[in-house]
Amino acid sequence: MDERGSLSIFLVCKVGVALAVLSLMGAALASYSSAQRTAEREELGIVADSIIDAIRTADSLPGEVKLERRLPNTEQQFEVEVLGSYTGNFQSLRVRVSAKERVEKALVFVRRLNGGAFEMKCNAPTMLRLQKSDGISLELI
Repeated sequence: MDERGSLSIFLVCKVGVALAVLSLMGAALASYSSAQRTAEREELGIVADSIIDAIRTADSLPGEVKLERRLPNTEQQFEVEVLGSYTGNFQSLRVRVSAKERVEKALVFVRRLNGGAFEMKCNAPTMLRLQKSDGISLELI
């Protein structure tokens, strides 16, 4: 009877250790997945910030401006959507960068962009062109 009791205690301990190992592996995989999503979001945020920064730069420079900027390289395939509306005396702009994750940035300024109200989509752009005279013209390439 002592041998059966010892054997059952031994097996229960082994099952408990196996369950603990499985739960730790699950927690590690969940944290890795979360970290990977965060890294993807940060990468897309860098692209959105690059577009916003280029528009701010063109808007702040005096006179006529022609500006070309390369967008940051990413490891993921993404789509950029730029939505603009002009109400009152202000141009509002939303830049969405989408892949598995999605990042959206907004900007409000005075000068009209692409005539005011517009919607533009581009898959995996590598460059943007801005031209400023009376208003600002944006092109994603």
